[in-house]
Order: sequence, then C-alpha cells, then structure tokens
Amino acid sequence: MRAVRVVRHASPAEAIEVRDDVGVPEPAPGQARVAVAAASLNFGDIARCRGGVAAVMGEPPFTLGMDVEFIKQLCDRLSREHFGILFDFCHFGVGKPTSYVQAIYELGDRIQHLHYSDSDQQTSELHFPPGKGKLDLEAMDRALRDIGFRGTSTLDLYGYPLPEQGYRWGLPRYREGLERIGITGGQA
Repeated sequence: MRAVRVVRHASPAEAIEVRDDVGVPEPAPGQARVAVAAASLNFGDIARCRGGVAAVMGEPPFTLGMDVEFIKQLCDRLSREHFGILFDFCHFGVGKPTSYVQAIYELGDRIQHLHYSDSDQQTSELHFPPGKGKLDLEAMDRALRDIGFRGTSTLDLYGYPLPEQGYRWGLPRYREGLERIGITGGQA
C-alpha cells in the first residue's frame, strides 16, 4: 500500500516520505477499509512531524499555511504525483490580503486543487459565493491560466449561512471562472 509516512522528527519537508512498502491493514469486525483519494497535511500534523504538539502562537486572526516559501520547499521535497497544494481562495485572500494573486504565480504548478470562492478578506472560515466578496477573481483566474493550472476544483461555500442561495448566485460565476482558467469538460 502507498502511504505518506512521518519517518523522523524534523521539518515536514525532511520528515515526510511517500512509501510503497506499507502493509495493507485488515479491518476488525465492524470496521471498513476505505481507499483514500486525497489527504492533506494540517497544522497538527506539521507540529507532530517536528516532535511536538500543535500550539497556536500569536494573536488571532491569522491563517495557517500562508508561508509560501515553506509550502514550496515542502512540495519540492515530495513527489508531485503524491503531494500538491490545495489553493483555497478564501484562506489566501485573508492570509495574504495584498499578495494572494502573486501567491498563485509563486506556487505555480504545485497547485493541484482549488477551493474556488470569494471572501470578505477578514473571515477565513466564511467562504462567499464567487462575485459576492472582495477578491479580484478575474486576476486570480488569469494567474491560474498563466501558470497552466490543470488540476481539479470545487465551489467552496463553507460557512456561508445561505448555501442554497449561495450556489444559485455563485455557480454561474464559478463556471465563468473555470472557462477563464481553461478548464473544460467538467460538470459544475
């Protein structure tokens, strides 16, 4: 079985390896084995790689994972076949309020999936329908087209209080964005 394993305490780029020699676990009675199509590394995982526990330092609000140089180093250390960036429009809009478009260019082909949304650029867990926030979506779409993005995308309305209305508002703009990026053939 293929697995992403922490093999030593170090920075995530040095601690994590993609291994093909991991045994396939057998489920116990009442359990099921599932195939994992995608997984992510979160703040707690990063702390555990370093041999510690997740502890939040500093005063909120802040968005985790906004150190673009660190993300690039981590991705470059691991195989692109197994590891890439999920670029969340809302999180980058809050965490990098003046440089979220530049982050797309810097991360380049390391970006493998999009959480497409808009943002008020203040609330990291409130994903607005595209066109209902403050992000320059056209500039983000152009940047994604410029880097040749060919990954996958999700219309993300996490935390939006009116999800049905949000999808009615956001779906047409999301489709336009996918066309602007150059993603065709999918169903939105």
